[in-house]
Amino acid sequence: MKKTVLATLLAVGVSSLGFAQGYVTWNASPGQFVIGQTNSTVYSGLSGAVGGGQSTGSGTVGNTVGGATSLYYYDLLVSTADSASPTAMADLSANWSDTGLMMTNGPAANGRLNPSTPISAGAVSWSGSGAEEFMLVGWSANLGTTYATVLNELNHWNGSLANAFFGESSAASIVPSSTSTAGVTLFGSAVSGLISNTGASPMELFELQPTIIPEPGTMALAVLGGASMLLFRRKK
Repeated sequence: MKKTVLATLLAVGVSSLGFAQGYVTWNASPGQFVIGQTNSTVYSGLSGAVGGGQSTGSGTVGNTVGGATSLYYYDLLVSTADSASPTAMADLSANWSDTGLMMTNGPAANGRLNPSTPISAGAVSWSGSGAEEFMLVGWSANLGTTYATVLNELNHWNGSLANAFFGESSAASIVPSSTSTAGVTLFGSAVSGLISNTGASPMELFELQPTIIPEPGTMALAVLGGASMLLFRRKK
């Protein structure tokens, strides 16, 4: 019994040593390096029920400008397992963690994003043994106000919510700072290893796959076809 308890305590100790708290720059002006834009294409970055199946959707194209009816949220995620933005819901759910650092789209028409809580160095959890992967995810406010709510919505997507958008930024391999006074820079122009989504290559939010409702003409043909089959069976 003592050996079992000791082994358990050692396992917990090793696990706790595997993660530490690092710091990244999270101030009021990543500005020109973080731009969000919606797209009319049905979301296909993640496989499964939330995307794919069609090449175009009913969504609109444009910068994610703030407003009473057009608010968008963005959240910083971190991964110790992936080296690129995920392409499957199972990967997103299992391997990417929420840092709690959020942004909203700015009121300017250029689509730039602003941290919800501008602080000089935001704390994140990381392994403490090297670089971690970071990326931004963004979504329309009708999906929810927190990443946890949105992730649950995506994992149980039924297509009933119209004009809903979700997207991912590029992934960045970054080693967080060990001091809270000077977090490591997350955003840059074209610097390798930094998250960069400039005007020439904005962070795209794609419309989620809606429920496909047959057109009236298609419905009418289906009804006529069924009626014909019934008549044929009766004649026989």
